[in-house]
Amino acid sequence: MAASIIGELTQRILPQCEIKDEKEPSWRKMQIDAQQSHRFILRMNGIKPIYISQVSRPGYTVDTESYRLLNWHFKYPTNIKWGEISFTVREVYSDSVARIFINKLRACGYAYPMEEEVDLTSKDLSKAGLVNSLGDISIQTLRPDASVHEEWFLKNAFITSAKFSEMNYSNTDLTSVQIALSYDWAELKVHDSPKDREAAPQARRAALVPDAFGG
Repeated sequence: MAASIIGELTQRILPQCEIKDEKEPSWRKMQIDAQQSHRFILRMNGIKPIYISQVSRPGYTVDTESYRLLNWHFKYPTNIKWGEISFTVREVYSDSVARIFINKLRACGYAYPMEEEVDLTSKDLSKAGLVNSLGDISIQTLRPDASVHEEWFLKNAFITSAKFSEMNYSNTDLTSVQIALSYDWAELKVHDSPKDREAAPQARRAALVPDAFGG
């Protein structure tokens, strides 16, 4: 009886998740074609990509529930959640990064308590305001020739935390801002078509480098 119940549940679930076996890459290809973590660009409104020194990539968690059948417990998936990401922005004197993020906060509904003209009816915290103040955001991983390999698009992303680094007389570290983002889901686009791979590296660099340096 237990075997028939387990078999029926398995037959209903597994066919929905079938994937074809991927061809294993050769060891030689892994030696010369492995991705490197420093080849990336984070694109978002108001922040030049060259200021961003670190970013985590999207990831998900599958929630499960345990069900008891006779003397055994079996886990089955119930929900999928996308985890938060974070990135680090280096600060420069020529362009206040702190002001950029404070302005994004104020654009979505925050006002200082002592401001004389505070419209309590129009300035209200909302998800739409947070999403619109941040704008579109994507994470690109790059090949050595500067062409885009993969691109993550974060949907309905908004800032949940902005942590400004401490000031300290005992070191000369660069100051930075640590940003945490929440989002509803992430979409991945892989640029692996022949058209993408045959694009001139010079054209890719011309599109990326001026934007990265504010040109």
